[in-house]
Formats: sequence, C-alpha cells, structure tokens
Amino acid sequence: MSVPELIQLRTEFAAAGAEMTVVRLGIFSAALRETRYANLAPLMILLGGKVDDALVSVEDMKKMVEMPGIQTLRSQVAGLLSQAGGGRLVQLLNMNPTLLLMNLDAHAKSGEGESKQ
Repeated sequence: MSVPELIQLRTEFAAAGAEMTVVRLGIFSAALRETRYANLAPLMILLGGKVDDALVSVEDMKKMVEMPGIQTLRSQVAGLLSQAGGGRLVQLLNMNPTLLLMNLDAHAKSGEGESKQ
C-alpha cells in the first residue's frame, strides 16, 4: 500500500470514528515479548483489510498471501504458451498481420510490374 493510500485509509477510518495502527508483526511480537504484556500476543488478530477500493476478509487476505508472485505467474503463462498447442496459438495470433504484410507486398510488386509496361 502506498503512502497516499495509507493516508486516505486513515482519513476514512477517522471519519468513521475508528483508528488504524500498522505494526509489522515480527517487530511487534519481539517488542511485546520484552514487556509484562507478553501474554497479549495471542490476542492480536487481523480483522480484515482493504485492497484497492474493496474491503477483504481475513480468509481473502490469506488467499492473497498464498498466491504466487507476479514473476511466477508470468513464467507459468509463458510455459503454457510454449507447450504443444501453445506454439500454434502464437502462430495464429501472428497470422493476420503476416497475411496482411504478404498481401501488401504482392500488391506492391504487381503495381511495379504494371508501371514498367
């Protein structure tokens, strides 16, 4: 989440009478262990969150965390396209521009022949 988005979210919470505090879990847990409140660590829970303009539940957030990264997803798509049949898909997608180019070349060559006569 970017800084302007975080500021907007805090503003929205304040308007609703709520307060938001963001603390990294590792840092918070380490700091809490050194105090007399160490037994409160299990009580810290995630209630939900906001992604773009949508509120998401804890279950949705867990699903997002388990998703592979964008580089992995890109690699998977590239792998699918290169498998049998996938190469044919790329050929089909390139076919129309290739046919257009071939037709324009043929038309240009036939025009050259007519102008020499």
